[in-house]
Amino acid sequence: MVMVSGGRDSTCLLHLLATGAVPEASRARLRALHVNHGLRGPESEADERLVRALCARLQVPLTVVTAPLSKEEGNLQARARDLRRRAALDLLESAGGEGQIALGHTLDDQVETLLYRVGRYAGLAALSGMRPRQGVWVRPLLGVRREETARYCEEQQLAFAEDRGNVDPAYARSRLRAGVLPAWEAALPGAVETAARTAEVAAEGVDLLHVMADELLEELGFRDPAPPFGPALSLPRLSRLPRGARRLLLHRFLGRLPALEPSAELVAAVDGLVGGASGRSVTLPGGFVAVRDYQWLRVLAPAEGAPPAAGITPPPVPLPVPGSATWGGLKVMAAIVPGYRAPEVRRETYLDADALGLPVTLGPGEGRDPSERHGAGESLTVRAVLPGDHFRALGAPGRRKLQDVMVDLGIPARLRARLPLVLCGDEVVWIAGYLTAERGRIGRSTKRVLRLGTEGGPIPLDG
Repeated sequence: MVMVSGGRDSTCLLHLLATGAVPEASRARLRALHVNHGLRGPESEADERLVRALCARLQVPLTVVTAPLSKEEGNLQARARDLRRRAALDLLESAGGEGQIALGHTLDDQVETLLYRVGRYAGLAALSGMRPRQGVWVRPLLGVRREETARYCEEQQLAFAEDRGNVDPAYARSRLRAGVLPAWEAALPGAVETAARTAEVAAEGVDLLHVMADELLEELGFRDPAPPFGPALSLPRLSRLPRGARRLLLHRFLGRLPALEPSAELVAAVDGLVGGASGRSVTLPGGFVAVRDYQWLRVLAPAEGAPPAAGITPPPVPLPVPGSATWGGLKVMAAIVPGYRAPEVRRETYLDADALGLPVTLGPGEGRDPSERHGAGESLTVRAVLPGDHFRALGAPGRRKLQDVMVDLGIPARLRARLPLVLCGDEVVWIAGYLTAERGRIGRSTKRVLRLGTEGGPIPLDG
């Protein structure tokens, strides 16, 4: 799909693709999209007629989308771009979702973007400019000067539109195009092409840094957001990094949060938590909160930024065997399974069903009324921690207060009420994602194995 405004660059691109000048492009699978915002009245209508005539001449299927925009609201160019891209993605999806969307950006557009971003933002990403290929978006002309597309249109006798918005001094990009680039090129011949190469090299460097940063995030214990805790990084490991590397990593870490674009000031504030006291926090955009808790730097979602208020903690729910129960956004499951295997500790555990005193469950047609199949015995419940709870961990010499166990595990006080516990009768037998009780120890005499597991996101094992 080619986005065609009617200007010289997109006209040149469509003609190249439609006439087979770009060998890998298949004319049989080519189509065009024109979005008319109606911002210039009769001129906008003239642009649409020009695009219709060009597509008819080249025998390329055309879709025209009318998307009016108000000039009264701010950042007109950005809003228009967003509307065009949304229209292109919708059209691609309606065609089956397969394919690419070609944009007519040139080398001059690349350098204008670089200068604009360097003047507005700090960081390596500002130097990297636009990418030749980014998801479904492709820019085949990114290595071509604007003067070359104009010459191509003239040689091929292609009529194209002149958008007054491209030279309107009200827009910063227009001032860069009309004033800065020509003066720069006059002072340093070849400067524009060199700057475009700089953007290309910077993009390669940023890509490499992102790969390395993502690998390091995993090494530092990064966990994707999941109830009841958010993503976290190991503070001891983080603190051993040089400050520059640590801040680059924190920028990448915070950038994974929804709709958050971390600034240098925000990264510096979160970096201040690394050497601070436990419990310190920094409020982030969108209601997120970065918190230093024991040995972890966490980011809590808006609803998790404060301790649960009275009555907010989910009430206890019964957990049938076999069956499942939903508690606090997590699905907890229980089943008798054929045997034991090494558990994925963050998601599951195995216990001796007979050691817990669970009743034998009869299958259908085994001679007992369905209401009596579970017989007498203990039952399972999922609930939050309560004052007075005790726990004896697998292999531990005795019982301890559950609150003390959670402190040793590094579970933040503000989040303890969000952590599901599985009880057999009145005894805690699993701190979900953390510890299994001694009472359910599996041994040589085990005949029935109970598997407990969770869905809805991993529970971080921070102990």
